[in-house]
Amino acid sequence: MTKATKLATLCQWTQQQSARGETVIILSHFPSSFLENQDALQDAGIDFEIIAERMDEPSFAQWLESSSGRGEVLLTMAQMLALSPGDFTPASSQPNLPSSDKLLSVIVTERYPIVINDQHLEAFFRRVDRVVSMGYLISFDDPLVKGLLGERFVNLMEQLGFSDNELISSAMTYRGLARKLQKSTASVTQEQTAESPEEWIELNGIPGVAKRPPAAKRPKKPS
Repeated sequence: MTKATKLATLCQWTQQQSARGETVIILSHFPSSFLENQDALQDAGIDFEIIAERMDEPSFAQWLESSSGRGEVLLTMAQMLALSPGDFTPASSQPNLPSSDKLLSVIVTERYPIVINDQHLEAFFRRVDRVVSMGYLISFDDPLVKGLLGERFVNLMEQLGFSDNELISSAMTYRGLARKLQKSTASVTQEQTAESPEEWIELNGIPGVAKRPPAAKRPKKPS
């Protein structure tokens, strides 16, 4: 699935879930991705509201309760959602204990190179007093996916017959990408922020993937 297909799928899922009465929140980590999501929703004629203020879990829940109703579409950056201080448990082992029957569908349109950022995001929504469905929508031409899973994996998917307009099961990539991210967290000791994933990788490198030396300094192959 390419970026263009991912954005089309994002709009399709958003329309379907909103039509079922679910509140849909679309999240990105980088400003460039936020603008791409915004343009895609506008081009598809989907009405949405931007969350422009920073919130912790209680203020976010209060904001949801005061919103206009079911089926809303919300767009924001992950940085706008602040996890409250204290210990947290990753989403894989912390159960949802909702006291409300209102549905909240969370679509994160990229993984962050430093794994704890996504873990904080998952913990945030597991503390929200709603029935939450959360998932990541990523494309194979995402620079982080290419860097961690490699071109060979992407080429293999193409050889297996997966077409550009076909959604690849998240289970096929999630486990491999999650393992790589877990191992790579310690490889960036002083992170430099960026406007896009491409710029982030340029400034910080791919976590866990050794940088290649400049072409002029690479050792020559034996003749």
